[in-house]
Amino acid sequence: MEQNRNKLNSRSINYWLKILLLLFFTASIFILGLQNVNFPSTNFVLSFTSRSEDAFLVYTSACKIPKVDPFAPSVKKLLKPGTVLRCDPDVDIVYQKDNKLVVNRTAVNESRRYKDLSYCKYKTIWRPLEKPTSHDYFRYINESEAFTSDIKLRSEDEFVRLNCYEKDDTSIYTNFFAFVQRKDRVEKDAIKFIKNILKIGMNA
Repeated sequence: MEQNRNKLNSRSINYWLKILLLLFFTASIFILGLQNVNFPSTNFVLSFTSRSEDAFLVYTSACKIPKVDPFAPSVKKLLKPGTVLRCDPDVDIVYQKDNKLVVNRTAVNESRRYKDLSYCKYKTIWRPLEKPTSHDYFRYINESEAFTSDIKLRSEDEFVRLNCYEKDDTSIYTNFFAFVQRKDRVEKDAIKFIKNILKIGMNA
């Protein structure tokens, strides 16, 4: 008698477990379905009344863009006249020419911001390629002599940071430059391991 009662209890528990699992999966599917439903906004005049693919400009699992009439009155009120982009009238007061840094004295004299410029110096940006510790690790080394018109870079200087100062040594201008220096001999790569990453850059 006791054994039959245990069997009935076991069957009852299994039955309710199956019901609960079924309800759980049904609710999960329902919630996931709600997240993917696109409700048309009342702010726009949409050119569709159904959920067919023809009603969308883009219809993928990751992105759905509805077809909206760009000339509809509800869209037109969102458009505003563009504003004129006003760029800083100041030009670079130091520029690079061949392997030189040249102070643009005309720009300095015409600039209100840099009119008190007295002299400039640059430092080499150095990274230890022999023992790379971090991709972000670098140091500024070998500060140059002060110059007021132009300066020829050393042959080993490829990447530099420039600072220009007032008479009281206050820094008023900073810029960075990259140079392609002519080398008399080919340098051997100190890093022996073979790189397995190919980087391709495109500028448009």
